[in-house]
Amino acid sequence: MSALVPDEKPFCLFVVAGEPSGDQLAGRFVQTLRRLLAPRPVEVHGVGGPRLAALGQRTLLPLEDLALMGFAEVLPKILAIRRHLRDVEAAVRRLQPDLLLTVDAPGFNLRLLERLRDLPVRKVHYVAPQAWAWKEGRARKLPGLVDHVLYILPFEPAFFDRFGVSGSFVGHPVVEEPAEAPDGGRWRAANAVPATRRLLCLLPGSRRSEVSRHLPILREVAADLAVDHADLGVVLPTVPSVEALVREGVADWPVAAHVTTDRENRFDLFAACDVAIAASGTVTLELALGSCPTVVIYQTSAVSAWIARRLVKVRYAALVNLIAGREVLPELLQEACTAPAIAREVSLLMEDPDEAQAQRRAMGAVVRSLMPPGGWLPSEAAVRAALGPMLPDPGHGAEAGDTI
Repeated sequence: MSALVPDEKPFCLFVVAGEPSGDQLAGRFVQTLRRLLAPRPVEVHGVGGPRLAALGQRTLLPLEDLALMGFAEVLPKILAIRRHLRDVEAAVRRLQPDLLLTVDAPGFNLRLLERLRDLPVRKVHYVAPQAWAWKEGRARKLPGLVDHVLYILPFEPAFFDRFGVSGSFVGHPVVEEPAEAPDGGRWRAANAVPATRRLLCLLPGSRRSEVSRHLPILREVAADLAVDHADLGVVLPTVPSVEALVREGVADWPVAAHVTTDRENRFDLFAACDVAIAASGTVTLELALGSCPTVVIYQTSAVSAWIARRLVKVRYAALVNLIAGREVLPELLQEACTAPAIAREVSLLMEDPDEAQAQRRAMGAVVRSLMPPGGWLPSEAAVRAALGPMLPDPGHGAEAGDTI
């Protein structure tokens, strides 16, 4: 593809990615931007993590300084966060970038955009705040703060249109992650697991609090299921930050549990499993990509649950269910999150092929809805929508700035 502008002046991109997931998302954006603008060079400045650093970002501060969740974490660092806001604002004003891309982390990024309201540079926010679930006021603020929002969920355009927000559905990044179609047979062969052996995938969460609450319940479930399925295999994919906690937690289980941090082959693993039990989160979309029948669980403190029930406005917790508009995956939350109830749902999926296949069909429809129109991958759709009027040849018949 030809260069965006026929000169050698570098394209200046300022990225603020305040969470590890945002660092990954922004990294793919930068790689695609450089491909589309080649041979014009792209300079990257701002806030990020290891992925952006590896791509040459001139990092103002590490994302760990912003990756905070919850009142208890934020309060002790409120003065530092205010200082970071001032520093990032000053850097953006000094650089006057061609594009300011804020990625997720609405607590920090919307405050930054408010400070930069008067700055005449193109501002794009990637991953809309979950105003459809709670804090609807954030949707009302967006038209005055950003030029364009990049939506990753198919129902978001209709919601944010009500508030006059300019945006494009660019597809969910999860559909771009598998290098090839998930293959359960490949994973079983590589790990010497017979095709006839039942596999249960357990995903207790990626935070220490989630693992601590869910693992004891999952221990009971695995023990219960092993009574009727003597050859049951149990696999626990996890992340390095909680790997030690998971390994310690399963050490005395009556059923042997294989713990793995292998992310590269996780979609093959999901495809290899008969059923998964997963803490609610983006992982439900990954399981849908692997066509793995799933039971969704979640348990938090009584106080957090009380607050959530009064603030959250959506009917479902799992993204698969939110996108489908119905309960495709059984949800067992809070008081309903008990070992006997979970075991019953898992047994139904293991023993009733029609029930499992119905879930797989619904998952497939959800996965298809996560792809952007136009035949592009999400990263390319995101770059094209972000550049908007700066892109003279939108391609694929779309008009610059239109919803892709």
